[in-house]
Amino acid sequence: MDLKLAQESLNFLKNNVAGAMPDYELRYPQMEMIGACSNVIEGSGILIAEAGTGTGKTFAYLIPLILSGKKGIVSTRTINLQEQLFSKDLRFLSTLKEFDYAIAKGRGNYLCLRRLNAYRTSNEEESGEYTKLVRWASKTETGDIEDYPSRSFLWDRVYSDADACKGKNCKFYPQCFYFRARQRWGRAQIVVANHALVSINAMLSEDSKILPKADVLIIDEGHALDNA
Repeated sequence: MDLKLAQESLNFLKNNVAGAMPDYELRYPQMEMIGACSNVIEGSGILIAEAGTGTGKTFAYLIPLILSGKKGIVSTRTINLQEQLFSKDLRFLSTLKEFDYAIAKGRGNYLCLRRLNAYRTSNEEESGEYTKLVRWASKTETGDIEDYPSRSFLWDRVYSDADACKGKNCKFYPQCFYFRARQRWGRAQIVVANHALVSINAMLSEDSKILPKADVLIIDEGHALDNA
């Protein structure tokens, strides 16, 4: 742990994280992993690390990334794990040090305002659900289906779809949840994606990339990347 970032990260773990969590227990494997992650983030190269349950691997890679100031994409296996990383670990660390972070999902997770306004109901059940969606659309800041109270049976008719998208020619473009989300990804220091989205992004041409360029890519649960 001879590089500056490694020592700063270890001090942050001992003083800030442990200080904010009274029952927090420092573990040698976690400190060892912090050093390894710090050296790669501060320098260059590729690190493959295997850590047992309870090691604290999430903090081991997040702390050096945050302190480095570099832009990073963290990829998880599932959307549920994305939500956990976003709403638990990053939210906690952001109370100890200020930084911007965002969650990135495929466009099918976002409501399309044009499709919603163009949809015409055919029965009372659809009309009731449509009214709920319209009310939610007027209040939600993200348009993310995860923020909707329940899985809507109309979602397949109103989600953001690449084939139906008119881009900047759409009158709803300034309010578009999907493109506003992408703007947040561009501004954030840390973007939490998932293996499927990272894999799709890798196959796209440079002018069609979904995810912003980053200095660091972290694949959490890398053993599941091949299946994705």
